[in-house]
Amino acid sequence: IVGDGAIYYYIQDIVVAPAYQKRGVGTAILTQLCDYIRREAPPQSFIGLFSVPDAINFYRKFTFEQRDLVGLFTVREIMVPAG
Repeated sequence: IVGDGAIYYYIQDIVVAPAYQKRGVGTAILTQLCDYIRREAPPQSFIGLFSVPDAINFYRKFTFEQRDLVGLFTVREIMVPAG
């Protein structure tokens, strides 16, 4: 979980190895993260994440939903050392 320490929280990079998928591992991880946010975040906090299309229904079970918000991002080129 990353954020501003106040009202913005982002769940980053949850990945379960294929051999462990469909065994409750992802559910256990996300349950713990959501429990932490419920304990620590003030009411009306923004909790966000990015998802691959195949995982959207998984996150919906935890009340995440697609919204009409515009997200912007950029990807920095890989820095190659000089010389």
